[in-house]
Amino acid sequence: MKKLFYLPLMLGAIAVAFTSCNGDDDPTSATLLLSSTLTQNDAPGVNRVLAATWGNDDQQHTVAYSAFGTTGFMLLLDATPHPSTLDTVGTDDFFTISNPNARTAIIWELEGFTSSTGAFLDADFAGWFYRATMVDTDDEYSYTFEFWVYADRAVSITGTDGGIDDGDRWEEVVSLNLVQGWNRVFETIGARTEEEGIVFFYTTTTSPVSGMTWVFDPANGDDDDTPTGTAMQANAQADSMEARVAERAAQRRSERR
Repeated sequence: MKKLFYLPLMLGAIAVAFTSCNGDDDPTSATLLLSSTLTQNDAPGVNRVLAATWGNDDQQHTVAYSAFGTTGFMLLLDATPHPSTLDTVGTDDFFTISNPNARTAIIWELEGFTSSTGAFLDADFAGWFYRATMVDTDDEYSYTFEFWVYADRAVSITGTDGGIDDGDRWEEVVSLNLVQGWNRVFETIGARTEEEGIVFFYTTTTSPVSGMTWVFDPANGDDDDTPTGTAMQANAQADSMEARVAERAAQRRSERR
């Protein structure tokens, strides 16, 4: 699939808005509060959670961090990212971009560390926290992942694309309305059965997706408890629709890291 995951990479990590500790949407807010009730039973050894962006200086830049313990974590994104992590959105032939000069920075996932001092050293890295959900019905099989983006000004990105690649029918739909500040984006990778056959689809939207849950993926684990890991195990037949969707979702998460 030539277009697989193209748009988020083109945007340099676009995101979408919704900020509130109770999960209610506030599309005009410039801050974003991420909270989870996962505990150390779910993420053994983790004591700190970090939100950071990577810059063109090949350095990691901290945006916010939180203690992690018996009640989970609460992490407020309210800071302007380091200038080296901001990339211009630019233009595209297939999608309408309201402000090509808008600059964005992205946080794909949160990171967990065993250190309790706030020093985020490679030796203390324990794994990743992310939010995801999965749909498994007779007609559709898909994964949705959430990521967070800072925009230095309001910008909308909309459009559709599609075609046939290596015999696969595919379509992509983008509907983003980013506010100035921190935003939340939902990216879905899936396939559905239609009268004409199977269609692989990719959507990137600022509209909230229900059923999102926090997952911890240990750095040295098998990832069996994640939506992607479970699907890969449950669908051993390599050519099945489910296995192909799971493989693409796993590829996407790997690229983010």
